Amino acid sequence: MSYSSTNPPQMISQRFGGNGPALWSYKSTDAIATVAGSSYFSNGYALGMQEGDFVLVWNSASTLGSFGCINDVTTSAGATLISVLTTT
Repeated sequence: MSYSSTNPPQMISQRFGGNGPALWSYKSTDAIATVAGSSYFSNGYALGMQEGDFVLVWNSASTLGSFGCINDVTTSAGATLISVLTTT
């Protein structure tokens, strides 16, 4: 599958004082390899995602959870996640 802006990631902790990373939560049936693909979150910039933000990813089809970090955000291409940890 691919990302749908009707199921966006939700910010669960914002940046304090404008510094540091925000924490996001995202639930999808997409595998983490897909979610970690280049510019997967096509509206990430519009949502307020920034480089260094963390994302908790829940794959509802396989019950896998992953923790990743946004490493690239552009106005035209969206946001890209690097998956750093996956658990069962």
